[in-house]
Amino acid sequence: MSKEDFIRRYYVSDKQNCKDGIKFWHEHQDETREGHVQGVDGPTIIKRIKEGRELSMRVGEAYQRSPALGKILDDVWEGVLDYIKEFDSLSYTQFTAEWLNFQRFEPTQGFHKYHYESQTISAANRLLVFMVYMN
Repeated sequence: MSKEDFIRRYYVSDKQNCKDGIKFWHEHQDETREGHVQGVDGPTIIKRIKEGRELSMRVGEAYQRSPALGKILDDVWEGVLDYIKEFDSLSYTQFTAEWLNFQRFEPTQGFHKYHYESQTISAANRLLVFMVYMN
C-alpha cells in the first residue's frame, strides 16, 4: 500500500510574470509590514517564529494593481482545476480566495518554527493552501 500525499506542484506559464511580481513588491515596499503570526490577542510579531516582510491585499486588488499578479493568480486557478480533476471529490466544493499574503524572506529569515495555516476561527474552513515561489 502506497502512502500518497495530497501535495502537488504546478508551474506558472510565464516566468516573466514572477519577475514582474517581484518588481511590484520592490515598488510597493512602503506598503509592507513585518511578518506576523496569529496569536491569542491577534496578529503578533514574534521573530523567533517568523521573520520577514509581508504585503497583504484582496485578490481583486491584486488583479487591478498588477497584470503580472493577475496572470500568476490565473495560473494558480488552473492548478486548482487540475487538482480538482485528480481529487474529484473536491468538485462538489465551492472555492473562494479573498486575501493574498505576499511574503519575502532574506536568506536567514523565514518560519523558524513549525506552523499551520488554520490558526484562527475565520481560517478554520480552509481546504486548500497555495504558495507561489517567485525567485
